[in-house]
Amino acid sequence: MFKKKCFFTNSYYNFKNINKRLLNSSAMMNDVSTTHILKKHVIQSTDSVQLCVHEFIPRVTKNNSKRKLLLAHATMFHGLIYSDLVRQFENRHCFSLDFRGFGDSSRGSLTTPSWHGFKDDVLAVIDQFDLRGCDGIGHSKGAASILLAEACRPGSFNRLVCFEPIVFPGTGNMKMDEHPYAVQARRRKFKFDSRRQALERFQSSQSLRRLEPNVLQSYVEHGLKECDDGSFELKAERLWEAQVYVNGGAPHENFDQIQCPVLIVVGGLHGSEFAATPASFAPKIAKLIRNSKVLTMPNATHFGALEDSKAFANVCKSFFENKLDNKQRRLFDSIEHLCFFFFFFKKKLLFSYFKFIEIRRRRNNG
Repeated sequence: MFKKKCFFTNSYYNFKNINKRLLNSSAMMNDVSTTHILKKHVIQSTDSVQLCVHEFIPRVTKNNSKRKLLLAHATMFHGLIYSDLVRQFENRHCFSLDFRGFGDSSRGSLTTPSWHGFKDDVLAVIDQFDLRGCDGIGHSKGAASILLAEACRPGSFNRLVCFEPIVFPGTGNMKMDEHPYAVQARRRKFKFDSRRQALERFQSSQSLRRLEPNVLQSYVEHGLKECDDGSFELKAERLWEAQVYVNGGAPHENFDQIQCPVLIVVGGLHGSEFAATPASFAPKIAKLIRNSKVLTMPNATHFGALEDSKAFANVCKSFFENKLDNKQRRLFDSIEHLCFFFFFFKKKLLFSYFKFIEIRRRRNNG
């Protein structure tokens, strides 16, 4: 198509000293640069979209996993927001994209976003970098997008971890204009005098103040663009972001086509009373996908994937490594070995018994 039960901390982070080390692009990548080499690519997607893709090549050359990892960000963010998460996968070759209209990716010929467009972006990355059969991690919109990609082209992924995908089964044509996320996006301050002012604003935000310091710093550093007058604006336009929520949940009619195992992760802290809170739909989503299960992180919000990178990475690793299934497999192997030895010795005993009968018969006849 294209070429060619886990616990998060309840405490808020102390940002007292973060401003002192703020906003040096090379310093931003110091943590991930100790484990990976970062490369930036621009590829073609549908609708004339120029897609920005961040490639994280592991510095460690021994015992590297051959299976690559693709990360898909939530609405309002960008691909580099997962730098701290990537650092937890030091032996993994990782890719993280900026979806159309976010980060450094263009909107192409589009005036409004669509779910099929986000799905196309995921498939474009898979095709361009030969990632078929990779593992995937998605958050919110990104989680819904990788599910759509796997449903459209089964076998694209080996395993998927989806943190609160924007999928609302059973809601019909629910009106989404007043969804809290859409309202918040429209009201969000988008222009700032400086990056420092933007950081201070986000630190006081009810939804963003729980993010790890490095994550919030990455959002400010790579999520803003400098204007001609020296001010800074969010790269993701407010109306473009709000429209993602107004569009409603991702279409899920063909989720029964998803072949790979899927882990749906939800946070336990949600203040919204709106009917379409993503976490509340997790059980319904799991019913649509044959091989799926749900895990709740009690002390995480909708942004839980960015609140404790190490804890979330441990959840992903456990699922990708299939530890539970491996234990079961070892148990079955042990049972198989016992059965083998049982029948082997049973055969020897039967042979010895018939040999004894034959010897005894000869003696009696003699």
